[in-house]
Amino acid sequence: MKPRIAIVVQRWAPDMVGGSEALAWQYAELLSRDFEVDLLTSTALDYVTWANALPEGAERVGDVTVRRFKTAFTRGE
Repeated sequence: MKPRIAIVVQRWAPDMVGGSEALAWQYAELLSRDFEVDLLTSTALDYVTWANALPEGAERVGDVTVRRFKTAFTRGE
């Protein structure tokens, strides 16, 4: 059994390119060779509003478990 670690990033989706989201994913993929990796993120796609756009819960993407949590409130509320 591999040791387990988590990486936290504010938002993530497979089609996001660049920024901290892409870097977090690169680390997750690299570390998944030696660890069970959970990527913890929000359900938001839009960094301006932080509106919930993706389903809450866990999904497996490659060798990484992505766990999404709803945002408590959007920007401006």
